[in-house]
Amino acid sequence: MSTLWRLIGDADRVAKLSPDGRARLARFVDVVGQALRQQGRVAVRRWVEGTWLQLGGPACLASETDLADANAFLDLLDQLDAGGRLTLAQLDKETGRLYATPDARSDGSLQFMTLHKAKGLEFDTVILPGLNRKTGSNDTPLMRWEEVLIGDREHLVVLRRHDRAAGRSLPETVAPAPDRRGRDRGTSASRSTH
Repeated sequence: MSTLWRLIGDADRVAKLSPDGRARLARFVDVVGQALRQQGRVAVRRWVEGTWLQLGGPACLASETDLADANAFLDLLDQLDAGGRLTLAQLDKETGRLYATPDARSDGSLQFMTLHKAKGLEFDTVILPGLNRKTGSNDTPLMRWEEVLIGDREHLVVLRRHDRAAGRSLPETVAPAPDRRGRDRGTSASRSTH
């Protein structure tokens, strides 16, 4: 397997490029060659950002949000480097968690963002793909309760559940049930929530 740098140095391959292609490649080799000689002498973010700027990276961006996304990547490099966690595997993992910045100039008809970014914002329609997928956790209800009549009032009785981690049963809780119109207050109904 050949590395990119070895292929770039192959005179026969380079000769097959157009004159414009050879000129562009020569500039790339010059900038990256200088960068490789500086590797380890400056902080990783400064090294990558400087190389990107010399190659004309910002000229390839389509919008201001693209610049914000590039800065988010550079900030991530800086954080990983400062924390001593900068490896290709960690960088790959952490970049998978980055999300593009919403376009501030968009008409708002469609925006992609994480559930956490969307939380608290008001949209007419929100589409959450994959909600039908299993999470891998158990399907034990978080809480189970019954509405029971105690005296002349309906109460919510939280049923005992076994806390496996602690090896003990959790206590029951009794609280007045909220009034529900049209409901027969003398009946008992089991409920569970996930």
